[in-house]
Amino acid sequence: MTAAFPWLAAAGYALDAATGCWLPAAARVEFPYTDGEDVEAELLALLRATADRSVLSPALRAAIRDWPTHYHLSPRRANLLRPLEDWLRGRAVLEVGAGCGAITRYLGECGARVLALEGSPRRAAVAAARCAGLENVAVVADRLQDFAPAERFDVVTLIGVLEYARQLYADDPGPDPVAALLERARHLLRADGVLLVAIENQLGLKYFAGCAEDHEAAPMVGIEDRYRADGAVTFGRAELGARLAAAGLASIRWWYPFPDYKLPVAVLSEAAVSGAHGLDLTPLAAGSVTADPQLPPAWHFSLEQAWRTVLRNGLGGELANSFLVAAATAPGLLPPVPALAHHYAAERRPGFAKGIAIHAADPGARHWWRRRPPQPARVLARRLDPAAPVPDVPLHQHLEAAAFAPGQLWHGRLLEVLNQPGWTAAAVADWLGAWLDHLARHAGIPRAALAWDTRLDGRLVDAVPRNLMVAGDRGTFIDLEWELVDGLDFGHLCYRGLMLSLLGVSSCAPPAGGQPIALGPLGIEIMGRCGYAVGAAELAPCHAAERRFQEWVHGGAWIGFCELLLHAMPVRGGRA
Repeated sequence: MTAAFPWLAAAGYALDAATGCWLPAAARVEFPYTDGEDVEAELLALLRATADRSVLSPALRAAIRDWPTHYHLSPRRANLLRPLEDWLRGRAVLEVGAGCGAITRYLGECGARVLALEGSPRRAAVAAARCAGLENVAVVADRLQDFAPAERFDVVTLIGVLEYARQLYADDPGPDPVAALLERARHLLRADGVLLVAIENQLGLKYFAGCAEDHEAAPMVGIEDRYRADGAVTFGRAELGARLAAAGLASIRWWYPFPDYKLPVAVLSEAAVSGAHGLDLTPLAAGSVTADPQLPPAWHFSLEQAWRTVLRNGLGGELANSFLVAAATAPGLLPPVPALAHHYAAERRPGFAKGIAIHAADPGARHWWRRRPPQPARVLARRLDPAAPVPDVPLHQHLEAAAFAPGQLWHGRLLEVLNQPGWTAAAVADWLGAWLDHLARHAGIPRAALAWDTRLDGRLVDAVPRNLMVAGDRGTFIDLEWELVDGLDFGHLCYRGLMLSLLGVSSCAPPAGGQPIALGPLGIEIMGRCGYAVGAAELAPCHAAERRFQEWVHGGAWIGFCELLLHAMPVRGGRA
């Protein structure tokens, strides 16, 4: 790794060939934060033995087996900053608290000039291994308290760092270590620089729903403000904004990553959560819930259902689980807002990984020299890595621009059904039957003619309930991304539509007495009520077909058949 910052040697740092890190000439106090010596040693060995260390590396994703490897190796880490990718390109970035280099790698790949500062020499070595070969990245093993750079930066990042101000970033804590850290970060910025902060929201909705506070691993610690004076601390939106303003960074722009900043699948802008655009973006927040790998063992309420009410009342910014904040001395310095909202599917084979940007409607304008016609809200899809080869599988991907479809996402209606105490398979069958009606109309086939072995066009593989928007009697299938080259049986599509829908529910109300909740018997009863008398023998080939499909898209094994049949719906508080 070549120095991207030529002044490092003159500032007293030397490149260590063994680790790839720039080390200070004088010994420093070692940074105490760690995920465990064994974890970091394994990560270092893995990275040094892996040729593809990129953000979308299939080899690194295949090595994920627990929370530490998930956090450090998941391609979802990069989603936090993807909305700012074009703005970050070419800027000098100081990443404070680089950890094991997941964000560092992304910043390097998107063309920033990155100085990654990590106080733990062992973790810095992991970050350097992750970024090996990137000439625009330098990893410095030093504490922020001791770091004296010879230049200032366009961007300073505090991603998962500000919460540790009282615990790790102040030798002499003084009256307010948080203020001191923000002041230090501002001092490292150029006059036109921008500070990026990502941190959990002390008042995040998921913490009210039963999730443990991230740093104390116990529920309600943040909400009840039971933080220790020398421990980690988070803030609500108003308090965080006030602290940034007090540090001289009063111009602030907010984004809201879902389910949180650590492993987001969606990032919503301030305009998105305000509701002023008139679009229902609830599915982005609600759909992210089951993507959270740190769900609680017991829910207090349906988080998916609650997001609908929160966003409808304009409280999405106050109750978002995390913040991504850009702060500067003047509004004109802040990064642009390229879209209302973004959704990313990064945990796929690199050639299939995609991003979706939702843009608000343009009302148009009339000027004396020309007229700009109004444009509807629109959805634009793109590949995350256009250079990645398309996998050689019998599957085509279609990424097309489309108008934003109004209505209720049909998966949201399933959430309403399952969160009514005493729900039954009959009620779910009514929901599934409505989807079947819309599917039959879309396919141009009479509903009665949809037999289990009816052969369907391969473009229908994605015409599942989570892609159906219903407005009145009209249904529109959106995001029909996939096409199976050889077509598919209706049985596979029915199984796929129902099982993916049930697996996409984080919690539900207690069902009626005697109602099976394991997906096998529950699914068989639902499909039977829709007119398909099937059992495990008929479902097994459907599962095999879906498993192949998932492997083609994601490159890894999907859930096993027996495991899926035995998987129980996550009922809150036991049965009725």
